[in-house]
Amino acid sequence: MIQTTNKKIQEALNVLTQDKTLIVIAHRLSTIQHADQIIVLGKQQILEKGSHHLLLKLNGNYKKMWDTHMHTKDWGINTGHN
Repeated sequence: MIQTTNKKIQEALNVLTQDKTLIVIAHRLSTIQHADQIIVLGKQQILEKGSHHLLLKLNGNYKKMWDTHMHTKDWGINTGHN
């Protein structure tokens, strides 16, 4: 359900922001994956900036966060109910 909701939000943002500048502060990296430019902040400074693909190639903070995101994206909570 959460993935479906996030997908709908992303699709709506894509339509609403076409040909516009949008600043997004994101918790989920998948929200900004297709952004023209991503800025990674830390300790009151810009640590990295670039496209998703460039930041992955840099093998820095963004790549570490992306790898963690990919590793944990399918995790769920076992409630003990079938």
